[in-house]
Amino acid sequence: MKLIFARDKKGEFEKSSEERKRLLTLIRHQGNLEPALNGAVKPKRQMPKIDPKDYVVYKHCNGFYKRTSISRHLKKCFAKPLGVSTTVPETIIYSASLQKYGDYISKMAVKDVIFVKMRADERSQVAISDLLIAEFAEFKLKAKKKKRNLYSINQLIRDCGRFLIRMRLMTEEVKDFLSILQPKLFRICMDAVRVESKFSAENNSFGAPSFALHFGTTLGDAAGFARTLCIEERINHLSKDQMKEMVKALEDFRFLVEERYHTEIGSLALKDLQEKKSLKPKLVPLTADVIKLKEYLEKAAEDAFSKLKTKVTKSQYRILLEVTLVLLNNRKRQGDAHYMERDSYIKQINQESNHETTEFTEALSPCERILTQHYKRIVCIGKLSRPVVVLIPKHLRKYCDRIYEIRENNAWNKASNNYFFSYPDCDQWISGCKVIHKYARLCQARKPELLTFTHL
Repeated sequence: MKLIFARDKKGEFEKSSEERKRLLTLIRHQGNLEPALNGAVKPKRQMPKIDPKDYVVYKHCNGFYKRTSISRHLKKCFAKPLGVSTTVPETIIYSASLQKYGDYISKMAVKDVIFVKMRADERSQVAISDLLIAEFAEFKLKAKKKKRNLYSINQLIRDCGRFLIRMRLMTEEVKDFLSILQPKLFRICMDAVRVESKFSAENNSFGAPSFALHFGTTLGDAAGFARTLCIEERINHLSKDQMKEMVKALEDFRFLVEERYHTEIGSLALKDLQEKKSLKPKLVPLTADVIKLKEYLEKAAEDAFSKLKTKVTKSQYRILLEVTLVLLNNRKRQGDAHYMERDSYIKQINQESNHETTEFTEALSPCERILTQHYKRIVCIGKLSRPVVVLIPKHLRKYCDRIYEIRENNAWNKASNNYFFSYPDCDQWISGCKVIHKYARLCQARKPELLTFTHL
């Protein structure tokens, strides 16, 4: 780190100068860095009791700050270069890169794709610092093609970090996630899953049955993945004999998970989840609220469309985007429309559809033939890369065309963002569920919480 400070004529810093104090602070932080990596943390603000796991190091000044308060220091650090902004997740990643396997983890693709966008809490910090969890996430990332599917890896990492924290509290044998995957710790693993899923032995119910249901798969997959790492000899701190023992232990642990997890936890969690779903009251939105929402959306769309004819503004453009998305989603499930891509729209909107061919027309009923004349059919890529159809009625076609025209003629949207429904200066899609919650409140519905895409 190179900093330039003002000096006097003798080439020395003035004793009372601010520059001298800052330089001494940097030297002090640098001296505290190496012992801190071995557990002897000296934070900027001294506390009676210090847990090294709660502290992260800021890369520009090498000072140790508590994770929950580092955001304040990010704004005022004197060593931070001008024009450089650092987020809390980036600070956590930097702290993890200083650990034992930090250099290896910092070169992974998952660092820039997943880690930098994770919530900055203890679960993320523990997971990012663990070599096996990072390798496992890197492996899962290879199978993901669409950016919208990355949330599952984020949740996987946080679940593993959450489980590792619990296991450390229950036994001193656990140091990292690899040390969990031992047959002798299987019973403790089951107890840890019950605690994290809030299991009640009195009525055999779970507070979080979905976690109990799916984490068995995660444990089995992690054990299988760790076994492949041992076979490939990619776990460097183990000798060949230790590798063979570890392979056998991982095989046994995975066998126990496959044979016992469903009986121990999975079956009961599934029944509890189904019972809660069946007993949950099925509420439907009021007819008056649906009418209010429809009228409010149509009026807002027409107003925004009219104003955009005379003057293009970001605020009106956002309104037209949101309203058009909600009106489209009322005809299909939420994800099918808000994941629609710009290229898919422009390539298909003006094409002659297959329904105009003789063979297709003969297979349709008279009612269906009438419907094909009033809707445009756009094929998008949905879950698991399956094709899904979005129908665009004639009265919404003019809104979609105007959105595309504004998008192409303004530098608001990033070239890397190919989603049709995306806010200006944003690299993601618009979340349809958040939008409908917003307009359900704006239309002053009596029960806005019932106006969801699932109900509609």
